[in-house]
Amino acid sequence: MQAHRLVILGEEHHQSEHRAFGARVLPLLKRAGITHLALETSDQARLDQAIQARAVTPATDGWFTAEPQRAALLRAAIALDLPIVAFDMDEADFAWMEEHPDDQASTGSGAWPSTSSSASSSRSPLPAS
Repeated sequence: MQAHRLVILGEEHHQSEHRAFGARVLPLLKRAGITHLALETSDQARLDQAIQARAVTPATDGWFTAEPQRAALLRAAIALDLPIVAFDMDEADFAWMEEHPDDQASTGSGAWPSTSSSASSSRSPLPAS
């Protein structure tokens, strides 16, 4: 893992076992060198509050943390002192997708362009190492 700048552990929203798996492997990934956990959410302030309070409640991440597996993933990251970073699509990202239906990341043709200066909506690919 040392040779990689980004490790992606994907999950499907309707598959809670994916988040349970993430919570179980997070300690292994931390030992292997990961430095942050990024979650698909738009509310960094709530995540920061949970980190400061070292507590996850249903208010932490909206309806996501009402799900025990999502809450467990957040608690695992907090216990490991991993910074948790929010990322999500914004209005400009959705507009770009509507304007470019044949050129989306899911086609394998590349990453979404950065459409705002916000770190939470950047879709720029990482530079080659």
